[in-house]
Amino acid sequence: MSIIRKISQLRLGTLNVHFFTDLKQQSNVHRLAQLIKPMSFDVLGLQEVLHTDQPPGTVAEKYYQFKLLSDLLQLPYIAFCNTSHRFGNAILSRFSLKSNVNYLTEAVENHNARGMLAVQIDHEFFSDNDATLYVTHLDQLSEQVRLRQMKQLEEHVH
Repeated sequence: MSIIRKISQLRLGTLNVHFFTDLKQQSNVHRLAQLIKPMSFDVLGLQEVLHTDQPPGTVAEKYYQFKLLSDLLQLPYIAFCNTSHRFGNAILSRFSLKSNVNYLTEAVENHNARGMLAVQIDHEFFSDNDATLYVTHLDQLSEQVRLRQMKQLEEHVH
């Protein structure tokens, strides 16, 4: 017999992890987990996630931290949207993901392409609708570029 836990609220959070490094360029994933865990998020959107599939022992290994954060926060379901230079957005979830889609912008002027990750959570909380959660990180330098990036991503939001 399967018991489904009913939830009356869903705790959503978002965090720019700045590549999981502190001011000394050291990994801060354990410190982030220590600060975030008491908030008991069900779904956590992350920006500036640097992801690599390089083997352990390489310089890039320290940046493969979103999986570690997933484990530390006990948010086992993950999705990642690569944008450029192996970084992008991610979602960590307590509940399984029934779909995830990545959308990319075109590069605007001399600014990098940006991405948006869209996920649907597989939980009865969403059974009466097709709620989609989005996470993105737009350009930080130019309002005009941000507006153009949003216009490009807008067509995918429904």
